[in-house]
Amino acid sequence: MSGKGVTRAVWRPGVPLDLGATVSRFTVSRDEPVNRYDGEVFERVLEAGAGRLHLLRVRSGRPVKSGKAGPGVEVEIRPAVRDRRDLSRLRKTLFHILAVDDDLGAFARVARKDPVLRPVVRAFRGLRLARVPTLFEALVTAVTAQQVNLAFAGTVRASLVRAYGERLAVEGKTFYAFPNPASMTRATEGRIRRMKFSGAKARTVIGLARAFASGGMDGVERLPTPEAIDRLTSLKGVGRWTAETALLRGLGRLDAFPADDLGIRKIVAAYYGDGTGGAMSGDAVRKVAEGWGRFAPYAMTYLFHAKRTGM
Repeated sequence: MSGKGVTRAVWRPGVPLDLGATVSRFTVSRDEPVNRYDGEVFERVLEAGAGRLHLLRVRSGRPVKSGKAGPGVEVEIRPAVRDRRDLSRLRKTLFHILAVDDDLGAFARVARKDPVLRPVVRAFRGLRLARVPTLFEALVTAVTAQQVNLAFAGTVRASLVRAYGERLAVEGKTFYAFPNPASMTRATEGRIRRMKFSGAKARTVIGLARAFASGGMDGVERLPTPEAIDRLTSLKGVGRWTAETALLRGLGRLDAFPADDLGIRKIVAAYYGDGTGGAMSGDAVRKVAEGWGRFAPYAMTYLFHAKRTGM
């Protein structure tokens, strides 16, 4: 339904979805400029096609009596969408971000066999592994998070977005789209370093932009995960952790599990370790994760959420 300047819709994914829990990961940094969540409304600027930008404001829909899949989400889109194809593209991208295509039923069956994970999964039904729209965004996001805490990574990424992302004015406020590769090719190492990027990270981000803008990364999304990792790690500054994290967050590749991530090694140690503290080794994490199969990233998502909420 469209009104002056706004399109309103209720989109039902047809599966369990806890919107707030899913997008809560975007609140780690107070400076997050692209994915904004205030505890009730999730906001994100998305491209509908041919550079047409829209701000989506998304909130949980009202409860319904029938169906365990949930009520869906209420969406406001500004400016109003005039083309049904644009509306379809926006819906598809939002549902990609919310990972509605992941099979939580199969994950729940795996979790029932794990006495630690079972009550966590039961408590947070509908929590999904939030993604970003593109592999390029996921790679840049992962690079900013290399060897720093997530709050600082959010701060430097915010500077990058405000410098190179396209702006959208809505109701007197400015919102930002994540920079596309073409816009990032204008970046200079000196300017990015002034945003508190290291020299190596500045060069990596510029190299990523040039690789994607030139078509050098065309087709990588269609490669099997092992081959995609090889392709991405051929880029200067992209190691295995960065490639796995980007494939997981950008493409939803659950078989890209960054077991060597320090946060993951700490959370697994906290719930499955011997109580001595510290972090497990990546190999020890992989051993624990054997019982989760392809749902290892989901096990981590639920354990991180349990820790954040004090469970």
